[in-house]
Amino acid sequence: MIPWEDAMTLGELALHVAGWNDVFVSMVKTEELTPPDFPEYKTMGDVRETVKAFTEKTKAAYELLTDAELEDENNSLHPKLQGPKKRYLTAMYDHEIHHKGQLFVYARMAGVKEVPFFR
Repeated sequence: MIPWEDAMTLGELALHVAGWNDVFVSMVKTEELTPPDFPEYKTMGDVRETVKAFTEKTKAAYELLTDAELEDENNSLHPKLQGPKKRYLTAMYDHEIHHKGQLFVYARMAGVKEVPFFR
């Protein structure tokens, strides 16, 4: 069940958010926009394990960022990202919010009555 034609499945969407968060954090150090490598999955358990692995990797990379790195100018060609590298993290945050809204739609379609509110 998907809410619109050509939408990602629930598993794809969860992996997309977790994988791209890792990309945005990594860009502060590398300046490279390298799409995440998503493993195949068969069950939601597989998706949960992969999301957890991406999350742990991203958290570890985030903890290594310095204030100086975040203030360094980036090399982005995208006008909304140009400026200090901390803009990569702002883009990550906006991207995650956008897709969490979609995930809430999926949850409602699956019958979930209460969705969490968190930041």
